[in-house]
Amino acid sequence: MRVSPISTGRSVVAWAMSKVEHLMFDSSMHHPIQLALYRIGFATWLIVSNQLPTLRWIAGVPADFRSPPPGLSTILPHPTSAMAVTIEVLTLAYLICLLVGWRTRFSSVALGVLGLIGSAMVFSFGKIDHNIFLWIIPLAMSTSAWGERISIDSRSTRARNEPVSTPAIPFLAILLALAFATAALPKLFGGWLATNASATQSYFLDKVLRDETNLSTTFFESIDQPAFWEFADWSTIVLEFGFAALILSPFAYRLLVNVAVVFHITVLFVLNINFESSLVLYLVFAIQLIDVDRIDARLERLRNHRTPLIIAGMLFIAAAVAAQLFGPGLLRASFGLIGVGEWGVTLVTQLFFFAVIVRLTVRSLPWTMPFSRSSAANSTASTASSDMLSRPHEPWRDAPASEAELLLVPTLPRREFPPRQEDQPVELEQDRPAV
Repeated sequence: MRVSPISTGRSVVAWAMSKVEHLMFDSSMHHPIQLALYRIGFATWLIVSNQLPTLRWIAGVPADFRSPPPGLSTILPHPTSAMAVTIEVLTLAYLICLLVGWRTRFSSVALGVLGLIGSAMVFSFGKIDHNIFLWIIPLAMSTSAWGERISIDSRSTRARNEPVSTPAIPFLAILLALAFATAALPKLFGGWLATNASATQSYFLDKVLRDETNLSTTFFESIDQPAFWEFADWSTIVLEFGFAALILSPFAYRLLVNVAVVFHITVLFVLNINFESSLVLYLVFAIQLIDVDRIDARLERLRNHRTPLIIAGMLFIAAAVAAQLFGPGLLRASFGLIGVGEWGVTLVTQLFFFAVIVRLTVRSLPWTMPFSRSSAANSTASTASSDMLSRPHEPWRDAPASEAELLLVPTLPRREFPPRQEDQPVELEQDRPAV
């Protein structure tokens, strides 16, 4: 039987549409607590890591030095001192509002817009950093439920206690795949796959000549094996194209995110390039694996210590704001007290994100699920493991309960029901005697 090309094309389109629907809706189910934890972590890291745009130095530079790239930088004016201070203060204020969850949707949009404006003003002098996703994240997540729990807004709105669809996270996954693909195309056509030279080694030697070195420079400088540097070239292109290739598989995409974290740490050691701002984006693809029940139980215990936590939070925000406005940021200022430099702080930060993301991912793998001794529990664990690959949302509920946990479940008293009475014959209306 010959299959029509039209029917084959329709089948392929239907398969692709089902995959896209699964990516945008089924696989994007996140609990509001998971989203709230990411909101707090994102805002906390942003306020302590000195990633906010610093504009006060621009006001003291003549406008003739501007060389804006195409885009937003070309239409923005050269900021005055008052404009620079206003943008910095407003950005910090809306970041604090996002941290505490007050007017979360508006604060997210305002933070994203101000961050894009501030970054565009910095980029107008020719140097473009890799931190654009820091401002796309709050813009995208403003459509989500990341302000419904652990926030001031939750006191006036009814919080949902079930997973909700969050298309913003698949949207961020698509943008990340496009960003990597556009970075891989110039490498593909620029000779990175050529075997007679290594682009990675050329970049490394250029860093050495410019004295942009770190503790590992001597080790990599001694490596004179062409196979090592060619592997670095090829693996970079494969990784950057891999996000677009695995976009329809949330499980495989999440595993590739773990590989990307290792890749960025390696790039820090070899080329001394800091991709610290990208790691906070990778974390959003792992928050679906957070155990909601365990976090909810801990939040219940913390409610008894609400006043000390509020005081500690206010002191933390005050210290972070002061370090941001008048210093290198709270994180770098704290490590500077013990003699740790910029490269060490970056390494510690990247290792921290690596530990969190890998920890969450490993707990969700089918072969790491807890197994009980009984055969019934083993069959339940196998079913949960297979379901996790096809239904990635709510993974914290897929893990089977252990025997100790089952013993803690309270049993209801047995209720005695009255004996069942025999069915009585129904007297039909036509059987009644006529009056």
